[in-house]
Amino acid sequence: MSDILVTGATGFVGGYLVDHLLQHSNDEIHCLARSREHEPAGARIFNQLNRILDSAAEFEDVSYRRAFLRARVHVIEGDVRQSGLGINSSVDTTRFREVWHVASLTDFLVSKRARLFETNLEGGRQVLRFVSENAIPLCNYVSTAFVAGTRSGEIDATAYDGRFPPNNPYEESKRAMEDEILQAAARGRFAYRIFRPAVVVGHSRTGKPDPNSRGLYGFLALALSLKREILKTRPQHFIENKLRVVVEDNHNLNLVPVDQVVSQMAEIASVPQSVNRIYHIVARDGFHAQCYLDILREVLDVDVEFTTIKNQFNAVDYMFERQSARYQCYLRNSKSFDLAQTDCFVKSSQDQYRITRDVWRLLLLKFREQWDMAFLGKSRAGAP
Repeated sequence: MSDILVTGATGFVGGYLVDHLLQHSNDEIHCLARSREHEPAGARIFNQLNRILDSAAEFEDVSYRRAFLRARVHVIEGDVRQSGLGINSSVDTTRFREVWHVASLTDFLVSKRARLFETNLEGGRQVLRFVSENAIPLCNYVSTAFVAGTRSGEIDATAYDGRFPPNNPYEESKRAMEDEILQAAARGRFAYRIFRPAVVVGHSRTGKPDPNSRGLYGFLALALSLKREILKTRPQHFIENKLRVVVEDNHNLNLVPVDQVVSQMAEIASVPQSVNRIYHIVARDGFHAQCYLDILREVLDVDVEFTTIKNQFNAVDYMFERQSARYQCYLRNSKSFDLAQTDCFVKSSQDQYRITRDVWRLLLLKFREQWDMAFLGKSRAGAP
């Protein structure tokens, strides 16, 4: 049994990681979180973890997991952006034997670069200082497979290739943080693991999506928002027209369910010999959305067409392309990710995480349900 510090447990991947560690280890989990104006740090952590358990309760008895949650999750008030992580001096920080640094801001807009670097790089540097100053032997860092940037083809599980620039400031900030970890480890400060997930989507069984509509969900939310705006003035538009989106021919989109991400990371981390390596946490077979386009049309209630050229674009198509520009880089430069390192330590079957037609439908339906509820809430809030 060890004491583990986790950052980012109020987030999507971080929350599922804590839940997984509670089930598959005997460790005491200490979650760093900051309070917000109307929500204390403890409430933020336990609300997130209980939401995860509530969705799982539709399929299984989670009473033992709630017991683990009450007994082994400990909340520490703090902030990764502050010196010493903002942790009160009364907390014994020397007890931690391992850190999982999951906290991250995800945004692809150039206008958010300063905020991204404040959280993802400066906050990450504070975590590394904390690890070094408290002689914590191991730091696990959750990066992204897309530090590969504009590079296409086979991507090695090694340091990114700087000849290929990043697509956006998010990827840039993740690259910079990987550099910091590798440099600190080379100086003998601590051991590390760097995990690089691909496009993280909802839970493969419950379909529960990221509530913050990031990544794929952000792209889909834009499509739905555009539809609602257009229908206000042109109610017949999507009956008479398709929504055309430019996608690279035979593009291979790598989607990975959040439960696969945390399961594989934890399985790798359970092997002491797995330190000082980089791991891709990705789907073995890429996802061809073209094959499941009928389900996307059904759930979004928009006749979406993927195309490689713009010769049939109308004004709405161009409008959507402009609004979704931040996501366009993920619809081209197809990548396949080297899994040799991952396969050395992940021995459990991964078949349950395949995104079949049924899983794709579930993921989209749960997203649509969440988006509709959020839209209804905004509508009510704005009502007289």
